[in-house]
Amino acid sequence: MCSAPCLSAVSPPAWSPWGSRPVVAILPAAVWWLRNLEIGPGFMLAPLAGLIGFAAWRKSTRLPLSVFVLAYLLFALLPILISFKTPIIVGRYWGVGAPSLAVLLALLMRGFVLQADRPGRLAAGLAATFLILASGFGFTAARRFAAAKLIWQGAAQVAALAPACSAGSIHVAADYFPAFALASRLPSETFVDVRAPGAPGAPVRRVAEMTCPVVGWREHAEIQPDMSDDALVARLALQAAPGEVMVMRHRSGYVVLNTHAAPAR
Repeated sequence: MCSAPCLSAVSPPAWSPWGSRPVVAILPAAVWWLRNLEIGPGFMLAPLAGLIGFAAWRKSTRLPLSVFVLAYLLFALLPILISFKTPIIVGRYWGVGAPSLAVLLALLMRGFVLQADRPGRLAAGLAATFLILASGFGFTAARRFAAAKLIWQGAAQVAALAPACSAGSIHVAADYFPAFALASRLPSETFVDVRAPGAPGAPVRRVAEMTCPVVGWREHAEIQPDMSDDALVARLALQAAPGEVMVMRHRSGYVVLNTHAAPAR
């Protein structure tokens, strides 16, 4: 079962990447993320359901189970209701409270053992086994999710080449515009979000008129293997003649260099 530090290490960013997508479209991804980190594969749901059902049947565990079920309902419903106005449902919102599942199971084990009968002892052993397996699956999933995260590999290159560039020099297409300045440690005025209505320098700017060594930068971009450099440049509202730009691709995106201003490679 993934602990709170483990969850924070693999949590999605605090800003919502879902934009205006409806709740029904974003809810399954959040539930899938949380289930993998806190419970494990789908087959782990069966023993968990069995433990909860047995706890509801036993008098000694019915009260703590009822309290936790009510808390979980409120904890789950509030983000869903808010998301009908502003979509906020990503795994981290529920991940903050998800480690309480371990507390619930510990209380249930105590109640099972206190009755000192064979079914109770068996249920307590099953709950302990579930906790051990869920912890192993959770940390395995956390490692897998963290390894799959897209690192902003273009940030170091942009920071090295564009420290003296003027405002509006670098075109970006941003889901979260401030991240470009944070990642590169350059002033936010250096960047132009070409997807923002009325952005200066948009919709199209000629590279021949630009003096910054870096003229474009995208991260978390969906790039098809057969997509040409010209298409990538055009996505950043740039117009370049042959030989004026060099597109440096990396796993999470690409950087567009101005060949007349960038150092020779």
